[in-house]
Amino acid sequence: MNVTVTDDAGTPADTGDDFTATCPKTTLAPEESMTCTATVEVTVDTTNIAVARGVTVEGNPAEADDPADVVILEFGLLIDKANDAPLETLELPDGTLLDLPTADEGDTVTYTLDYDLVADPVTNGVITDVLPVGVTYVDGSATGDAQFTFQGYDDAARTLTWTAAEVSQDGSVSYQVTVDEGAAEISQPLVNVAGIDSDQTDPDSDDSEVYVPTTPAAATGTPQITLPPTDTLDGQQSQGNTGFSLMLILLALAAVVLVIGFVTPVPASVRERARR
Repeated sequence: MNVTVTDDAGTPADTGDDFTATCPKTTLAPEESMTCTATVEVTVDTTNIAVARGVTVEGNPAEADDPADVVILEFGLLIDKANDAPLETLELPDGTLLDLPTADEGDTVTYTLDYDLVADPVTNGVITDVLPVGVTYVDGSATGDAQFTFQGYDDAARTLTWTAAEVSQDGSVSYQVTVDEGAAEISQPLVNVAGIDSDQTDPDSDDSEVYVPTTPAAATGTPQITLPPTDTLDGQQSQGNTGFSLMLILLALAAVVLVIGFVTPVPASVRERARR
């Protein structure tokens, strides 16, 4: 009964003034809980403590507290990387089944690099992205935004770079790669790391994974040779012997010649000589 929650201004910035939280109830049943809210202005790193007080049904006072650390970020530039490879269920070597971003050899994958600015604007922002072996950058596919301009791709270092004179808001850049032939034989997954930095912030990074599965030969699109059906004789397959086929053809021709000779009329002069 008579439940109240107060929140101090934090230590070391404690002014001695507590803030009374807003709670939906003033009485709780045993094991029941509720959420109370309070807004506290914090200007430096601090440990903030909330205290709940009340009276039990027996009339005894009860109290509980919970601290929370609050860290003030003066500057921050964070990056979040993702790709559009579709999720497929793959079986890992240990037999585990997982839904993983998957691309076949020859596929095109788009990577998106979202960056978030915390607090004040920063200067000389730089985004880099290092491609893993197994993918190839698609020339001309990199995009910038209102703040970051794409500077180019270093083929030797396999690195894309964007720069911004000033970063004053959140934004996003992107690019595309194609999955190389033979990438399925490389240790999986293929992982590339993007990083962001500026004059006022510490570097931040994030990676993105793509799995390239080994495709069975019958499913690679390689043309398959189909043998023609073979004749059968008395349930046994013909051997398709070329010499045997030629012999049959010659016998057939000989039979035709004999038939022609048999039915062709004999000239009269020949019949006359035969009588004599």
